[in-house]
Amino acid sequence: MNGKQLMDILFFNTYAAQVMKPLNVKLLMGHSTGVEGSYYKPTVAEVLDDYLKTVSLLTNNNYDNNDKSILQKQVSELVEKKRRAKLCY
Repeated sequence: MNGKQLMDILFFNTYAAQVMKPLNVKLLMGHSTGVEGSYYKPTVAEVLDDYLKTVSLLTNNNYDNNDKSILQKQVSELVEKKRRAKLCY
């Protein structure tokens, strides 16, 4: 792991932990959930709901309008996937 990757992980962990459930942060980072994972098994939609809370914290606001529209499109696509996932359950 290089320095940039480590900084990215620390950045995500710092900001995601402010608004997400700690176990969901661990799941998204690929960390072991230990015993906690035996008791709490979130659906993909629940983790996505939690992740979407972090978008404004994780997004760099120095983007130009084109970059912002791309990010807005990606968020819209995630919201639509979440909606479809809820229909499947």
